[in-house]
Amino acid sequence: MTINSRSNNGRSKLLACCVLMSLGAANAQNAAISSSYIEAQPLRQALSEFAKQTGLQLIYASDDAEGHIARQVANGLTPAEALEQMLDGTGLAYEFVNNRTVRIYSPPAFQKISTTDRAGFTRVAAENFSSDVPSQSSATEAKGATLEEIIVTSRKTEENLQEVPLAITALSSAALENAGVRSIAGVVALTPGLSVNGDSQERGMQPSIRGLSFAGGAGQEGNVAVMLDGIYIANAGAMSLGLMDFERVEIVKGPQSALYGHNAFAGAINYVSKAPPDKLEGKVEVRAGDYDTFSSTASVGGPLVEGLLAARVAVGYDEAGGFFKDPVNGKELGGHEKKNASFSARLTPNDWSTYDLGLYYGDDIFGRRMRANFDYNCAPEDGEFTYYCGELPSTESVLPLVAPNYEPSDAAGNGREVKHARLKATYDLDAVKVDVIFGMFDVKSFNYSEYHGVRDGVPFGLVGGGTVNLPGFFGNKFNNKDYSGEIRVSSHENQPLRWATGVYFYDKDQEVLTNIAYDSDPIPAGREVICPGGYACNWLTPGGRTDGFGGRTLGTTTQTSVFGSLAYDVTDALTVSAEARYTYEEKTSNVITNAIRPGDDADGPDGQEGDWDFVNPRFTANYKLTDDHMLYASAAKGTKAGGFNSSATLADEITYGPENNWTYEIGAKNTLLDGRMRLNVAAFYVDWTELQIDVDSKDLTNPGGVTQNFGSVTAMGGEIEVAAQLFQGVLLNAGVAYTNPEFNDDAYDYGGVDLCLLLPATCGTRVITDAPSPIGPVSAVRLDGLIRPQVSEWQYTLGLDVRQPLLDTWDWFANVNYKYESKQFTEVNNETWVPARHNVGLQLGVENDHLRVTFWAQNLTDDLTPYSTGGGQGLTRWNDFSSVPAMDVSSGRRVGATVNYSF
Repeated sequence: MTINSRSNNGRSKLLACCVLMSLGAANAQNAAISSSYIEAQPLRQALSEFAKQTGLQLIYASDDAEGHIARQVANGLTPAEALEQMLDGTGLAYEFVNNRTVRIYSPPAFQKISTTDRAGFTRVAAENFSSDVPSQSSATEAKGATLEEIIVTSRKTEENLQEVPLAITALSSAALENAGVRSIAGVVALTPGLSVNGDSQERGMQPSIRGLSFAGGAGQEGNVAVMLDGIYIANAGAMSLGLMDFERVEIVKGPQSALYGHNAFAGAINYVSKAPPDKLEGKVEVRAGDYDTFSSTASVGGPLVEGLLAARVAVGYDEAGGFFKDPVNGKELGGHEKKNASFSARLTPNDWSTYDLGLYYGDDIFGRRMRANFDYNCAPEDGEFTYYCGELPSTESVLPLVAPNYEPSDAAGNGREVKHARLKATYDLDAVKVDVIFGMFDVKSFNYSEYHGVRDGVPFGLVGGGTVNLPGFFGNKFNNKDYSGEIRVSSHENQPLRWATGVYFYDKDQEVLTNIAYDSDPIPAGREVICPGGYACNWLTPGGRTDGFGGRTLGTTTQTSVFGSLAYDVTDALTVSAEARYTYEEKTSNVITNAIRPGDDADGPDGQEGDWDFVNPRFTANYKLTDDHMLYASAAKGTKAGGFNSSATLADEITYGPENNWTYEIGAKNTLLDGRMRLNVAAFYVDWTELQIDVDSKDLTNPGGVTQNFGSVTAMGGEIEVAAQLFQGVLLNAGVAYTNPEFNDDAYDYGGVDLCLLLPATCGTRVITDAPSPIGPVSAVRLDGLIRPQVSEWQYTLGLDVRQPLLDTWDWFANVNYKYESKQFTEVNNETWVPARHNVGLQLGVENDHLRVTFWAQNLTDDLTPYSTGGGQGLTRWNDFSSVPAMDVSSGRRVGATVNYSF
């Protein structure tokens, strides 16, 4: 919120800390504040903390706050008492304008304030101002005139977004609600530089940031650390939690391994839960739309013991029918049913310690994968179609989608069960601050799909002649249990030299089950199926379910880290900092049953062990040109852990090592137009080495391939994010992100030689040459100059949020968000690509202090751009190891309405 302030060197400057929450009582100045205490610190920071704790809006000129240190505020004071204590010795005075607004001023500049609170808009008019204050006609309306201050915890302490030398997109609970965000796909739609690789169902999504895309297989760890309240989520199936009760989502761009450790190779996403409130509040929501869309959520929280214990609980149910239906049997493809619950509690026994408990449970089921096959279009001289070149076909061209006729009992679809618990203790001592946090995730995720995407399966030979068509169901089950803990000791923030140090531990047990199943009904009685490639099979006679390949792998991961950071204010404007983390990691893998070749136990009866250690530093310098303009530069190293190839059939292909990147970044954070506009800019250069890429196994009969470390990528790019309060109640958000991750001259396509020789058109000007490999020099295709797959070079976001008075107690609002992602190559040869994707979301409705009615549309333009699968080229058919091109299609437009009531 902005009002006019006194002149400073010809420039009008002010700061208003505005938390859009009302105490709801005329005697707000006599209500007790919620926090244990506010420490002595610069006045602007103390006032920001005070506003957040009490829910009051503070209006003051920034000049008045400069150079003052607020006194420490004890626990349990009323707002009036707290302000008296905080402002003691500053020469400043305060005045309660109404039950939720406080004016802080330097007497006698402000004599009288008159206000009118209507439809959620606070209008401030000035009377009898001193001569250096503009007249009433130029006074700015308070609410909506400036941008809301955003507090983030990306560096594990509360900071103003504009004062953190990192590229961060922070989405508040209001922003999530206004845009109708309900999964990680919605977060992507609001964030430039963030993409999701995977199929159209959120349980298979892998996020990527700045083009550092994930190209690994099932069970491998991704390139982005995803966390819930700072607790690492290891299982990819649990990364898209139900966004029903989150305070905000923070997307931190660039490697964060020094701060977060765990695979924060390209960045981090942190879901931040809502804390228990200090007064009773709640919300009930019902949502319904077409395609059997329905959801309901409820949350309530408040003090259990005034000043000592508060709690919050939320429950939710969300279902949606499949967007496509089989035209023959009516079965739905896609859709979901989610059941979620969360609980949090905060204990504040004294003014120097706080204890937080959090619990989360989710039980989600997703419908059959919306997969479709299509025809090859790139032919060799003999006329056989063996490859797909160019842009993937549209979803419309492959409709109608069909479900398989046969479905074994195990092929139940896709789902996950998530159990999570966390406990955090914070001790704010005179000399230091101590944070102790422990967390647990127990995640079971599974997915089954008709791998070949055809109704009646593929032909298998029978002993004695003839064939039988068998539909193949491919599935994985991941059972993860992981525990983590961290002890962090840090100095207080109100001193020129600040430091932090601590230790971290992590332990994970994982079971991976792979099953390729066939329904046996069409197998003639007494006949035997010829196993593909001579592999051992255990297929049953009619009436039973048959197993093609099956695999079971047990794995463990233990990680220990020590970390530290130093930050020093060289001058009032210049700050330099350094962070470092040393990590030692051990992993084990025991392939009980090999999915590719049953009976082969390449890693031996006791499995394999691997260990790695690495150091991740980060160096940063930031310079404040003014209070509203900051420049920063940083250099940081990101590391993604090594691992095991569960499909390996040879002992020396079991492990692969970590991959690394150094990212060099410069940026600027700017607050303009007296707080009505934020303009944040970042440019980066990434040197990405030891890529974890899939190569052919030395075992030529292993169709699964293995992951090894070869080659490097260089990426350059940048982001621009703008937020501007254009007019009263009109907010614009816009962003642009560009990246071009190009393979260097040490990167090769090890499986592309035969394709280049057979179909020269797919090879372009690329050269076949000798390249290093696990078995020595082999022929491979050079990739230098090509773009890494599954990366959009350009992304644009545009959002407009409008709120205006409608009646005395009602507002109307509209929110529209647009996300553009340019085409993505599906394979390293860059000859096949997914076209550009356009996503538009619309929210339109009315609200008052308690009731909100929203009409919404997802994917408003009905964009059916597909997702690539298997590189967009082929899924191996297990009867003869041939391939067929396949893709996952996306859901179309959904429309509906939401009603929620809050108190």
